[in-house]
Amino acid sequence: MTNPFRPKEKLEGSRNYNSWKARLTAILEENDLDDLVFNSIEEPISNVGRIAFKKKQAKARRIIYDSVKETLMPTITSLETSKECFDTLTNLYEKKAPSQKRVLKKRLRTLKMNRDEGVGPFFTKIA
Repeated sequence: MTNPFRPKEKLEGSRNYNSWKARLTAILEENDLDDLVFNSIEEPISNVGRIAFKKKQAKARRIIYDSVKETLMPTITSLETSKECFDTLTNLYEKKAPSQKRVLKKRLRTLKMNRDEGVGPFFTKIA
C-alpha cells in the first residue's frame, strides 16, 4: 500500500486537524478499517479471527502513522491499537474549548474576500 498522504497533507497539529480527519476517515472507510478506529472492538477468540484482526489493526495503525508528521510519531507509537492512536490525536488537536470559539469568531470577523477570488471559493474558505 502506498502512502496516500502527501507531506503537506499530514497532520501537523490543530491547524490542519479537521482536513486531516476527513481524509483519514475516507481512507479508512475505503479500506474497511473505520470500525477499528472509531469503535471499541475486542480481539476475537478464535485463531483465524485473531490473525485477521491483528492484520487489520496493523494496517489501520500504518495508515495513521503515514498520515502524521514525524514530530508526532512519539506520541502514538507506543499505543497498541489504532483506536488509541486516533483518540490520542483527537484529544490533542480537536477544538472544543470556548477559547477556540473566540479565536474562530475573530478570524471570521477579519476574513476578507480577495479581488481575484470568486464568491464560491470565498464561502469555501469561510466554511
